[in-house]
Amino acid sequence: PVTAVSECSITEIGSIWVNGVEYDTTGATIVLDGREYTDREGTAGGTELNPGMVVRVEGSIDPNDPARGRAVRVTYGRTLQGPLDGTPTASGSLTVLGQTVVVDAALTKLVGIGDSDGDGTPDIGALSDGEMAEISGFTAPDGTIHATYIKSRQGENELEVVGTVVSVNPPYRLTIGSLTVDTADIGRDVSDLLNQEVEIQGAVYADGVLSATRLEIK
Repeated sequence: PVTAVSECSITEIGSIWVNGVEYDTTGATIVLDGREYTDREGTAGGTELNPGMVVRVEGSIDPNDPARGRAVRVTYGRTLQGPLDGTPTASGSLTVLGQTVVVDAALTKLVGIGDSDGDGTPDIGALSDGEMAEISGFTAPDGTIHATYIKSRQGENELEVVGTVVSVNPPYRLTIGSLTVDTADIGRDVSDLLNQEVEIQGAVYADGVLSATRLEIK
């Protein structure tokens, strides 16, 4: 078999379809935001993995059928989670934790977002100011996040952002997009982080500043 590593959004769930390949996930390790378990039944994470989520699949492709493969590890980590700053714009874009999120009506999968049009179809306009949202997608060179998956996360309080550090103000402050992150609580000097891609988690976001509880260089 051909060794394969693919990173793209999920298009279908049953096994798992990524980049046009159907991967059998029976026995694969599923990693969801750092939590690991074995997919013993080949259900691609049951209801926890969903179309639109950007995942990294490690495994192999059948040399006799390049549209089929077997996964040994499937990793999902959200791109962004936090409260909306304001409501969605007329074009459907959002601002979450100071990050601009671009929504494509044809490509972005919406989960748990109300049916404000009464037609049974989720509508991004149903999201409200301050509502918690989980976002998975791809970050463009200008820092905007092109969402492939958005889920309402009302009732949760864990905040997370993955992005490139565009400025630092040592010892404890950095900027991602228009978000300021304070690392004083974890004692992390930010001097070496300019232009690095980082994953940051926190629990307090006020006045445009996220207080970090965890920072990892990607």
